[in-house]
Formats: sequence, C-alpha cells, structure tokens
Amino acid sequence: LWMDALRTAGFDKRVTIIPSIMPITKLDEAKKLRKSGTFGPISDSLITRIEQSSNPEEEGVTIASEIAAKLKHIPGVHGIHILSSGYAPVVSAIMERAGIKDG
Repeated sequence: LWMDALRTAGFDKRVTIIPSIMPITKLDEAKKLRKSGTFGPISDSLITRIEQSSNPEEEGVTIASEIAAKLKHIPGVHGIHILSSGYAPVVSAIMERAGIKDG
C-alpha cells in the first residue's frame, strides 16, 4: 500500500497527506491516462468497468466514490482532493456516496 511506504519514510509525521481522486468518465480518457501514466496506475478492472457500463459517466463517479470511501479510513490520510475537471456536481455526488461530510 502506498501509505505504508509514506509511513516507512516518515512522511506522515512531517506533512499532511491528502490523496487526489479523479473520476474517469470516458473510456478514451481512461486509456489515454493509462498510456501516459498520469494520475497513477489505471487498472484493467477500471477500464473494463467503464467499457462495459451503459453509463460510463455514472460508473466513473461510482468508482471514484468507492475509492474515496476506502481512502477516508486509511490512518494518516487527512482529506481527499477530488479533481472535478470543472464539473462541481461530481464532487458532491462522490462525497455523498463515500459518506464524506462537507467541512
């Protein structure tokens, strides 16, 4: 787990850890990000979920919500940065589904 590596290096004692999540809502976007390596690894399972979904945008929000829900329980994580690409309703939907309170 990436957080274990940060703890081992002592970063959790020196900086505030706030991971970022970017909802991927289009198959071509997922493939492009995977090829470039931007924003971390894009798994086969994520590509498959987006590809097989009848509503890729909704599936991307669901995936981001699932990741946010897991991140909020990792000791040492002090927030989550949601990259919305300027589409604010996505942020609200992710926070609501992940059980993250505003403020």
